[in-house]
Amino acid sequence: MTNVATNPEYADVRARLEARLLATLEAENDPRLTEEPCRYEYEPYAGPVDRAWFEGSALYETVRDAAE
Repeated sequence: MTNVATNPEYADVRARLEARLLATLEAENDPRLTEEPCRYEYEPYAGPVDRAWFEGSALYETVRDAAE
């Protein structure tokens, strides 16, 4: 199997799929778009997350402060 997600030849397909996904998530008020931070990033939905995973993201400050 070959991952073509970053292949420039498939950029238009990727853009259309991304738009469809975001439209569906918005229509369903999905927490991944409406919550900051999203509950799905933490237990029990996800396993324990190392703080380094958040470095460089907007969530890093929130997670760092909560862990300290």
